[in-house]
Amino acid sequence: MKRTTYIILGVLLALLAGMSATIIYWGTHSGSASDMTVRLEGEERVRPLSACKVIRFRMDRMLHKQDGNDELNYYLSVNNIRLKVTSADTAAGSLFYVADIEEFMDFQSQGDTLDIVFSFPPEKLKKKMPHGKIPSYFNLQAEPLELRLPESVECLKGEVFDAVELQDLQRDSLFIDFLHSPATVFVQNSRFHALSALSRQLCLNSGSVDRLHLNLDELYNFKVETDSFRIDTEYLSGSRNVDFQADPQECRRILWNPLSENAKLNLKMKNRGEILLRE
Repeated sequence: MKRTTYIILGVLLALLAGMSATIIYWGTHSGSASDMTVRLEGEERVRPLSACKVIRFRMDRMLHKQDGNDELNYYLSVNNIRLKVTSADTAAGSLFYVADIEEFMDFQSQGDTLDIVFSFPPEKLKKKMPHGKIPSYFNLQAEPLELRLPESVECLKGEVFDAVELQDLQRDSLFIDFLHSPATVFVQNSRFHALSALSRQLCLNSGSVDRLHLNLDELYNFKVETDSFRIDTEYLSGSRNVDFQADPQECRRILWNPLSENAKLNLKMKNRGEILLRE
C-alpha cells in the first residue's frame, strides 16, 4: 500500500476512536434522561393569595454547590413548567399546584408585592432524584401551575416558566413583564381595555384589546391571529433601531413613541393599507 493510503487509514481510525471515546464518556457521565428528570407530582393543592397589586415569580438567587464544585443549573430547570392565568373566583385569588412542588416554593409579601420564590436546596432535591444524586443539570416535570388572578392585581411578573397562558380573562387593564424569562406569553379568549406587555415572545390567539402597549427592544416574536383577535390601537415604543410588521387586519391605529434619540421604527406592511402621519 502507498504511504498516503496508510496516512488516510490512520486518520480515519483516529477519528473513529475519538468518536467512540466521546460516546462512552457522555454515556457514563451525563446519565440517561430519566436520571436527570425530577417529577413533581401529587394531589392538587391550593394556596389563597395575600392582598397585593403585584405578583412576581422569581428564583432564589443563592447558588447551591454540589461537592464544592458543580453549580446546579436551577434556573433552566424551572423553565420547563407552565403557568396558566385565569380569573379568580374569590376576592383574594389563589394558586393551584401539585403537592410535590410545595416544599420548593416560598410566599413572601413586601409592601404591595407578593413574591412567589422557587428554591431548590440539595438536601431536598436528593430525595426527589431517581438515584439520590444530583447531576449538574436536570429537568423539572410538573403539571402547570394555575394562578387565579384577582381584580386587585395590576401587574404580573416572572423570570421563570416555559410558557404563560392568559386564559378567559376580562379586565380593564393588566401589565405583564416576562422579559427576563424564556416564556412565550399566550392570550386566549381574553379581553382588555389596556394591556401592557414586556416579553420576548407574545402570541395573541383569541380575544381583543383596545390599547396594546409594546416595547419592541426585546420582543423578537409577535404573532396575532387576525381572524380571532382584534386590536384597536397599538402603542409601540423602543430605544434603538427596531422592526415591526403591521397589518391593517390586526389593528386600526399605530402610535410610535421613541425612548431615545437613536430610536427608529422600521415599519413593514404585508397587506394593503393606509398610513397617516401626524405629530
